[in-house]
Amino acid sequence: TTTLAFKFRHGVIVAA
Repeated sequence: TTTLAFKFRHGVIVAA
């Protein structure tokens, strides 16, 4: 699963 990667990427987008 790539749930972790998805959450991490989403977090980066939100932070940016």
